[in-house]
Amino acid sequence: MSSSQSDALPDAPVRLLVFEWSGQNYQRILVPWTEILNDQTLQNLSAELRQAMRRDAPPTTALGKAIQSGIGFLNQQSDCWKRTLDISGDGKNNTGPEPHRVNLPEQIGDIVINALIIGSRRSLPHVACGIVHRRIDGLFFQSGSGRARGVLRGGHRL
Repeated sequence: MSSSQSDALPDAPVRLLVFEWSGQNYQRILVPWTEILNDQTLQNLSAELRQAMRRDAPPTTALGKAIQSGIGFLNQQSDCWKRTLDISGDGKNNTGPEPHRVNLPEQIGDIVINALIIGSRRSLPHVACGIVHRRIDGLFFQSGSGRARGVLRGGHRL
């Protein structure tokens, strides 16, 4: 199924995995792979995320490692016709591999990476609008605490 065909199927099934990340060795799954079958499943997932408690995490930002982890999670879903990593962060990468070195086509295959910068006007005074990594066009999740979270989407074959 081509991407244009899949985009035209609003009732196509979707699988989500939500994880929280911070330092190079901190990636925590908040919601394991869940197939969104109906509104109730989505509401349950949303409630589960609202209940997730913040844990102590390193004060570093390992965006490259988070991308690698997300790619690893998505590679568990090879039967999906579209695989997307939606990732958000609140600071510059300051530990681990550089993001531009881990999202090369030969490393990510057909995975689309969307990115969202989290911050306030005071913390990001010179932000320009633009595309980060690949493109911004999908679902994302921002925690109220400002902790970075990634949302993985995978639609499987019909």
